[in-house]
Amino acid sequence: MKFANISAFEGDHINVIVETPLGSRVKYVYDPEMDVMRMKHQLPYGYFFAFNFGFIPNTQAEDGDPLDVVVYSNEPCISGALIECRVAGALLAKQRKNGKTVRNDRIIAVPAGVKIYDSIKNIRDIDRRVRSQMENFFVSYENYRGILFKTIKWISSTQALAAIKKALSE
Repeated sequence: MKFANISAFEGDHINVIVETPLGSRVKYVYDPEMDVMRMKHQLPYGYFFAFNFGFIPNTQAEDGDPLDVVVYSNEPCISGALIECRVAGALLAKQRKNGKTVRNDRIIAVPAGVKIYDSIKNIRDIDRRVRSQMENFFVSYENYRGILFKTIKWISSTQALAAIKKALSE
C-alpha cells in the first residue's frame, strides 16, 4: 500500500509513518516515487535518534516535505511502521540551508492506546528536561549537517492540531 493512500487523521488521532526508528544512527526518508524507505545518511558516532521519527501522510510543511513527527515512546518501531498517535504539541523551529530560511516544525505525539502514555495530553506533560534534550538534539544534528536550526517555541496540542489541519494536502 502506498503511504499516499493513508489518511493524516484517524478520528481524533494522527497517523504517523516511522522513517527512522528509536536508537538508529541511520536517517531514513520515504521515497514516494519508489514507495520505499531510503537511507539518507548515517549519523556520526555518539549520535542516534532517541525517539521514533517520521511524518504525517498527506500533509505538507513549509520545507516541502510532509510534517515531521517525534513519537515519544520507549520502544523502537521498524522503518515504515504505521502508528496511530495522540498529538501532545509541537516544537516550532526554523532552519537555514543554502541561504534560505524555512520553518521546519516537529509535531510531538505519543502512541494512542498505550497505557503508559495515557497521562500525556499536552506538551507540558512531557518533562521539560526531555523537551530540552529534543531541542538540543535537533540543533546539534542539523548543525552537523551544515544546517542552522533554531527553535522558536513549544506549542500546545490544540495549536499543533490546528497546524496539522492547515498542512493537509489538497
